[in-house]
Amino acid sequence: MIEKLFKPKPRKYLFNEMDTDAISLNSYIFCVGMGRSGTHFMAELLGFSNDVASYHLDEIGNPVGDSYYQYAKWYGINVDPTPMFTPRIHLGNQAMVQKKVYCEANPYLSLHVPELLNKFKSQVIVLFRDPKKVVESHYNKGWYHHYNPQFDSSKYEVPGFEYSLEKAHYFFGRFFPKDPQGFEVWSKYTTVGKIAWMWSTIYTELLKVLKNNDNCKLVEIQKFNYTSYSQLTSYLAVDKISEKGFLKILNNKPGKGTYTKRPEWNKKEQEEFNILTNQVYTDLLNQSWI
Repeated sequence: MIEKLFKPKPRKYLFNEMDTDAISLNSYIFCVGMGRSGTHFMAELLGFSNDVASYHLDEIGNPVGDSYYQYAKWYGINVDPTPMFTPRIHLGNQAMVQKKVYCEANPYLSLHVPELLNKFKSQVIVLFRDPKKVVESHYNKGWYHHYNPQFDSSKYEVPGFEYSLEKAHYFFGRFFPKDPQGFEVWSKYTTVGKIAWMWSTIYTELLKVLKNNDNCKLVEIQKFNYTSYSQLTSYLAVDKISEKGFLKILNNKPGKGTYTKRPEWNKKEQEEFNILTNQVYTDLLNQSWI
């Protein structure tokens, strides 16, 4: 168990000889929610079940593609989603050969839950945690720092690519309001406010889906314990590991860097954060399954 936990997974290209005409035959589990909310942990944890083939965004290895489809969905671009589905069908059918359920934990899929439920025989786990920690974590990673996109929303429906961002998925993954009034307000936010806006936007969309679908469950990751894990594996109908094994993974979460608390937020940052997150966080807590 220890060797498996700490041995880094080799990253390899997963889509050689992919059959683009294949149809989905397997069952699927998708774990979504804003990044830094437990997707990496959940992928690792469920991967220890004998009947689950589990992947995290980092292992699938194409954040540009996934972030592009998120960008297209947010801005209402009529893009054919087939190339997004085909790799999941490919990996899902590979997992089925091994008599395993396919599991993918990927924050970029958060806006695509309706399409995933429609395309695949799937269950969706929506992960969330204290928004202040999520915002601080993204702040420390550089999200929206010195980011003032050149977007005339009164003339154009979709923003152009910003060359100032180092990587393509930084641009596609960090969206902002589409309407002129919303964009003007957003442009005046602090970095904290911009991250809080994205957090609120993603979970507002997910709450809409949760309201109308029994195949989606909301999980508060900071209270997730072995009892919660047992409930989850029962719901997903997959094997579970021992409590000892669970605690080893919980205490050595993958993707967990040293948590750095920001200096005390100033009044404007705190006000923006509270206005943007308080109600949504309350709704999440009230509707949390486990």
